[in-house]
Amino acid sequence: MKKSNLDEMQEQKLLQIEHTCCWLAFWGLLTAIIIQVIIGGSLREIAGEAVVIFLLCGYQSFHTLGSGIWDRNLKPDLKTNLLASLVAGAAMGLISFFRFNGQMTDPSRLFITCLLSGITVFLLCFAVLSVTAVIQKKRRKTLDQE
Repeated sequence: MKKSNLDEMQEQKLLQIEHTCCWLAFWGLLTAIIIQVIIGGSLREIAGEAVVIFLLCGYQSFHTLGSGIWDRNLKPDLKTNLLASLVAGAAMGLISFFRFNGQMTDPSRLFITCLLSGITVFLLCFAVLSVTAVIQKKRRKTLDQE
């Protein structure tokens, strides 16, 4: 590892700046993907952004779980998983509504489409969060025993 030209305070500040830039990139890409989906973009049009956001999410998930870290403020419990999944499902329902509102003339069909997409995302999100919570707890326990 190369010797740093920064003192500890500068190193902490740089880490803070990099942290903020990472989250700006994440939320910016997510917003771009959502807008493109709402205006009718195809998978081909959002592929670049999707690849980058999946790499960001994968890298962060892999390393935080490997370190036994869940979140600064949230705990890996049923309540957190249900709430986060509910938010994700509701967001997907809204995105589906805005995406298909002009295309579907039958309101009941639009409602069912939005409801099914929201429920699907809720269930998938809850399953992934539940599995990762178990992994995190096991990893944390292993690290605490070392």
